[in-house]
Amino acid sequence: MTIQSELFKYGGLPATSNFFGRKQELKQIEQAFINNRRFMITGIDGQGKTNLAIEIGRRNKRKVCFIDYSASQNINSVDLVIKTLADVLDNNAVAKGVAEAAEALKETSILLILDSLENVPPEQLPELLNVATQLSEIGECRLLVTSYLQSDEIDCKVLSLNGLIEKDALEYFHDLWRSASEQKVPKSSELLKLFKLVNFNPLFIKLLAFTLRTMSLTTLKENLEQLLVQKTDRLADKLWIILDFALKNLEIETRKTGLSYWLAKLLNGNINQKLTINSTTLMLLPRLGVFQHGAFEPDILEITDFTRKQWDILNSMLRDSGLIQFEKLPLFRVPYVKFHPILAATLWSHIAKQHDKVFSDYQQRYAQVSAYMSYEEGKNADQVRNLIRRDFPNLIFAVSTALDEKKTWGPQFVKNLSLYLTVFGFKQDQERLTKKADAMEANK
Repeated sequence: MTIQSELFKYGGLPATSNFFGRKQELKQIEQAFINNRRFMITGIDGQGKTNLAIEIGRRNKRKVCFIDYSASQNINSVDLVIKTLADVLDNNAVAKGVAEAAEALKETSILLILDSLENVPPEQLPELLNVATQLSEIGECRLLVTSYLQSDEIDCKVLSLNGLIEKDALEYFHDLWRSASEQKVPKSSELLKLFKLVNFNPLFIKLLAFTLRTMSLTTLKENLEQLLVQKTDRLADKLWIILDFALKNLEIETRKTGLSYWLAKLLNGNINQKLTINSTTLMLLPRLGVFQHGAFEPDILEITDFTRKQWDILNSMLRDSGLIQFEKLPLFRVPYVKFHPILAATLWSHIAKQHDKVFSDYQQRYAQVSAYMSYEEGKNADQVRNLIRRDFPNLIFAVSTALDEKKTWGPQFVKNLSLYLTVFGFKQDQERLTKKADAMEANK
C-alpha cells in the first residue's frame, strides 16, 4: 500500500532558484507581521512577487499554506483554500468547511499565502477575501497575498514591488553568468544600460543573461532599442518581443547522439553539435498558451505537435531563462512543466489562425485523459489521483469550455471527473458542472 507521504498534496512551498536582493522588502514584511495580520505584495509580472512570498514563507516559523491561483484559476477559490488547509494540517475533517478549518487553526497557526490573486474570478473574490481574513484573525495566523493590482476589498498593509536596484540587478546577473558561462562578464556600466531598457525587471534580466551567452552585449542592446522603439507599456508585448528575438538567435551546443556520436568518436571529430530553433518550432510555440500555466510533458507534445528534438531544444532555453520549471511528482515518472504566470497569456495572444484547432485538440485531449484515468482508477488509484490533482486546472478548464460549447461528449467528461471532484473536496465545481451536463442531457 502507498504511504500517505508519497501522495501529491496541495499547499507546499514551490521550489525556486536562488533568492536575490529584496533585503529591504523582506525586512518590511517581516516587521509588518509583528503587529499586522495581513500583507499584500503588488506589482507587474516578472518583478518577483511570488519568489518574495516564498522566501517569506521559508523564513516564517509557522506552518505555510501556499495557494497558486495562476495555476488554479478554474477551481473554486474558497474550496481550494479549505482543501489545501486540510492537506497542510493533515486533517481530513478540515475539508468539511470553513468552520472546521477555523477550529483546527486554534491549535496550529499558519501563514496563508494566496499567490496571483488577480486570477481569481471577480464574482468569487469577495467570499475568498472574507474567508481568508476570518482565518487570519485566529491565534497567531497571518495572511500574505500577491496580486498584479491592489484590492480595496481587504484591510492589509501593502508593498508595491518595482524593479531591482542597480546593485542587486548586477549581483543577480553575475550569479546567473557564473553558473552558465565561462566567458568574461560584460562591463557593469553597459549592463545597467541594457537593464534600463526593461526597467530592471528580474524576469527580463534572466532572459537577457541567457541571450548574452551567444550574442555580444552591443548587438543585443542595439537590437532591443530598435525592437522596443514603440515603448509599449504592456509587459506581455515586451516579453514576446524579447522572447521571439532570443529564440530566433538562439544557438545551443549539445553532444551528438546515436550513430553521429560514434562516427565522430571514430574519426576523432567533434562530438558536439550546435543546434538552433527552426521556423517550424517558432510557429508552433504560441500553442503552449492553451495550457493553464502548465501541463504534463506528453500532453504538451500531443497538443503542440512539437517533435521530441524541437521540444528538447526549446524547453532547455525556456528553463534556463526562468519561463518554465520541471516538477517531479511522486509515483509518476513524467515531469510536470510549470509555466511562469506571464508565459501562457503572452503566447496565447499570438496564436492567430491556429486558435480554434489548438483549442479543440486541447479539449479532446483532456477528455481522453479523464476517460483513461477513470478506467485506471481501480488499478493504480494513488498514481491516477496524483496526476489528476496536479493537472486539475487543465481538466476543469477543458470540461467547462466543452460544456459551454455544447460538445456532445461533454456530459461523459463530467462523469469521468465526478469521482475526483468529490474526493478532492471541490463541491461547488462539481455542482456547477453536473448542472450543466444534466441540462445538456435533458435537451437532447
